[in-house]
Parts: sequence; structure tokens; C-alpha cells
Amino acid sequence: MNNYLSVDIEYSWDSEEGAGGIISLWACVVWDINSTFYRELKPINENYDDDAMKVASKWLKTIWDDITKLSSKEILDRLQKYWIDAKVALLAYTKWIEELNLDLLVEAAYPIKFDGGLMAGYFKKYKLENPLGYGWMDAKSMLQWFLCDDTASFRDLGIKGDSDLPHNALQDAQVQSIYIEFLLWAMKKNIERNWELVNKYHNEGKEGFIKDTEVGKQVVWVREMVWNIHDTGVWENIDYRSILN
Repeated sequence: MNNYLSVDIEYSWDSEEGAGGIISLWACVVWDINSTFYRELKPINENYDDDAMKVASKWLKTIWDDITKLSSKEILDRLQKYWIDAKVALLAYTKWIEELNLDLLVEAAYPIKFDGGLMAGYFKKYKLENPLGYGWMDAKSMLQWFLCDDTASFRDLGIKGDSDLPHNALQDAQVQSIYIEFLLWAMKKNIERNWELVNKYHNEGKEGFIKDTEVGKQVVWVREMVWNIHDTGVWENIDYRSILN
């Protein structure tokens, strides 16, 4: 089975790849979300979008002043002065991944198109080998494939969706990790039960799927974990591996 690395970045531009730059990167190992990597990066250019910066810079550790009192330009200037070059960050990220020593490690995000695409672009820009290659996994696509429903979303299960994420790189990476853990568990259980879970989803609707005692228990757990991360910003030391078994 693959191992997964949940990755989240915050970017100085809204969505145009190459227009702005990564200002923070956080990654955590799925099934071991306390195993993390974090860096704040010097800007690679002076391009920014005020709306994007307002969201992306909210949780920066480098900015010790009241972030609401700083302009986007002032925030980027602080990063330029106090934080590390993007190439140095990428090399540290590669070393961290190598030290994890995990086989079949796949980069995952929600959505992977944004985070994975920008990370790949950075490795290409600095002529560095991408330690995870291009074998990405998109959490929402994984859910839709599992349920055989191209309209399905985590919000349908009463779980916060991607638009609800707090844009704190660590929290977002941890939330993505919880989504993936749930899906890996659910797919395994579905196969063990001869596709009963997916049949229930299509025959009885989303509520029927959730009301299944075994699935419902895990959905409640996912909701609680995601809300805990959102509301407190702290991952409580809960033995979640014993819950998803």
C-alpha cells in the first residue's frame, strides 16, 4: 500500500501558477500527523494579490506584529529579510522526506492541482529533483471514485470542505490527512463487505450511508477531529489508529 504525505502551501497570488510565490509550506505524514515539515519562504518575486495575501499570511510565524496592520508589501518585505531562500527550503524538504524512509510515498492534497502543481514548478525552477515525482493523489477525487459519484464532497458527510479550511498550512495539512485516513479505512471496509457501503450510498442516499453504524462512527470521529483542528489549532494526542481499524 502507498504511504501518503499531506501537503499544503500558502501562496501570494489567488490561483495563477507562476504569478506569485509560495510563502509557507507545511507537510505531514498521513497516519502520523505529528511528523511534520514547515518552512516560510522568501518571495521569489514581488507579485502579490491583496486578497490572497490577507488569507495566506494570517498564520505566518515570522510576522510577530499584528498582521492586520501590515500591508501585503510589508509582509513580503519581512519574509524577504528574515526567512530562507526557496531553494534552501526545497533542499531541506527533500532531506526530510529522505529521512522519513517511507516506501511508495505519494504527495496528497485537497486539491492536489494547486499545491502539487506549484511544488513541482518550484523544483523545476531550481533544477532540483522532485523527491516525490509526479504521482499525486487528490483527496476529493479519491472520495468521488470510492463512492462512484462525481458530485460527492466531504461536506455532504457533514465534514468541512476545502473552502472551509482556515488557510493555516499546518491545520490544512492535518485536515487533509484526516480525510485521507478516513477514505483509506472506508475503502478497505467496503471491499471486506463486498461493496455494501457504496451500494448503501447509492440505494439509500448520503444519509443512509452515514447511518450505517460502522461508517457513521467514523464520520463522527472525522468531524470531531477536523473541528478540533479548526477551532483550537492544536492536534490533541488521541490514539486515532485504534479507532480506524
